[in-house]
Amino acid sequence: EIFLRMHQVLAALSAYTTWQHLPLKSLFPRVYIYILAGIFLATLIWQCGIVIYRNRARGRGYCRAFITTLDEDESHNSKEEVVKIRLALSRKLKVKAGQSINLWIPSVSFWSFMQSHPFMVTSWAEGHQDTLELFIEPRRGLTRELLRCGKYDMKINRSRLALFSGPHGISTPVCAYESVIMIATGFGIAAQLPYLKELIHGYNNCKARTRRVHLVWQLQSIGNVNSIHA
Repeated sequence: EIFLRMHQVLAALSAYTTWQHLPLKSLFPRVYIYILAGIFLATLIWQCGIVIYRNRARGRGYCRAFITTLDEDESHNSKEEVVKIRLALSRKLKVKAGQSINLWIPSVSFWSFMQSHPFMVTSWAEGHQDTLELFIEPRRGLTRELLRCGKYDMKINRSRLALFSGPHGISTPVCAYESVIMIATGFGIAAQLPYLKELIHGYNNCKARTRRVHLVWQLQSIGNVNSIHA
């Protein structure tokens, strides 16, 4: 977030200094600044409109995030802690396997209102979904705060206001191949889950050509298997 905000500030400063160096009595050079500002504002308004439309529906309010964690019994005493977020959407959304969303939850920490992070969507459905599931490995910053909030929210059954943009990314048409090989390291298996769900669904409904799936999953300890399985 520090790099992103610095980039935005420097971009605005660059536009301002360019404006100040243009001659005041000449309109033609400043037309380029007007065009650039117009494109930026139009894009910003368009993106904000899409975000508001997807996050709020009449009579249903905004999207809500239910943050939970895997306790010791669920993770079989694994040292790895996992955060699970279930997003209750205001509008149903079509998310393909392999796509992600940018998530913004302002109440997680003091600085979280300025932070939005991309997370892979691990849930999958053939049609539109009314809930999205995210599995997150806590590290530092926002993800560590999500772990803290999840432990607290589970006790009082609390949900939090959340906004998201997306889905982003390109989905690979895995069902078009007879043999599929998947490679993941550690928690990266979460990104393969929606593809596996799509392959199983396609196979059971005779919509996929896939006959063999080879999964290569590198782990540091067997406890990671229990965490993901839970």
